[in-house]
Amino acid sequence: MKDPVFNNLLAHWHALRAHSDVPNRAEIDPRVFPEALENIFISEMINPDEYRIRLAGLEICQMIGLEVRGQPVLSLMQDSAREKMGLILSQVLNRPAIAEIRIEAVDLNDRASAMELLLLPLRSDLGDVSRMIGCFSTPAPSLLSPVKLRIRSQKIIPVAGLDEQGGQSGLAETQAAFGTDGPKAIYSNPDITPRKRGKRNHLRIVGGKDQET
Repeated sequence: MKDPVFNNLLAHWHALRAHSDVPNRAEIDPRVFPEALENIFISEMINPDEYRIRLAGLEICQMIGLEVRGQPVLSLMQDSAREKMGLILSQVLNRPAIAEIRIEAVDLNDRASAMELLLLPLRSDLGDVSRMIGCFSTPAPSLLSPVKLRIRSQKIIPVAGLDEQGGQSGLAETQAAFGTDGPKAIYSNPDITPRKRGKRNHLRIVGGKDQET
């Protein structure tokens, strides 16, 4: 993935894999990747069909136009992309695997901006692979909030096919881009006024401490 915002996060995740196929959530140290904090969310699998956001960076909340902590991950997507994203989330945790996704963010004026989304599996304190850390590339500042996301293509990379440095062993699976329905930006929160995205502030995570259950 090209955006440098992914570099330190991905390197940290691979370094933690030196002793395990999937790192524990508690091992993740946000001080290692401060440049990515505003673009990161952590989600939990509640059941095989439900993935909830536990923590989210300020950049994501501003892009979506509301506080996303506690929201389903699929609520970030356009209606036509939710089934596809659900399948990707399931593969990330059940295989487990890394997902590299090319997406488009579509605003209220139907303007679209190409973005990338990286999804990495994590273990909970109980040892099950039920957590996930996601990181968005930096969106175009010209988009108006709120936006909805649609999928253009994805690459699924099984963890079993990686060495300790993150190199692939020929097991990556790539799906070509596919068409979507026209933009269906959803704006359901009457308390949020569409606004032009401004300059980013200092890095911080919105939502307080992530407590494992």
